[in-house]
Amino acid sequence: MAIFFGKQTELPELNDKTYALIRDQILPSKAELQWQEIPWRASFWQGVIEAHKQEKPLLVWAMNGHPLACT
Repeated sequence: MAIFFGKQTELPELNDKTYALIRDQILPSKAELQWQEIPWRASFWQGVIEAHKQEKPLLVWAMNGHPLACT
């Protein structure tokens, strides 16, 4: 048994017949992966220069610590 979205659900048995169904439910959809198509800049300064030339805003995604909060 597992709880998904507040409802108790019976989990299917993982075997050769159910593997593809379970895998397809776990893998992210194409829509969920669209963020990978954004032309991110690895360098802050490169982004500043490009944003300035194009007169566009700059999104700065910064964090402090380990992404899984394991510090």
